Amino acid sequence: MLKKIIGRMRCLMGKHKRSRQQAQRSGDAAPYTSICTFCGVPMVRRAKGDWIVASKH
Repeated sequence: MLKKIIGRMRCLMGKHKRSRQQAQRSGDAAPYTSICTFCGVPMVRRAKGDWIVASKH
């Protein structure tokens, strides 16, 4: 319970944690995508171990 509360607080500060179970790649040239474990915001892998929030175009 405490872990969820702390995770949500980190999301409010912009520190998201990607979900390992939701990481996927749609094609050979496509980047990996995932979502934040606590708030569900979409994320994109920039480099190995480096994930950023996907921009909304």
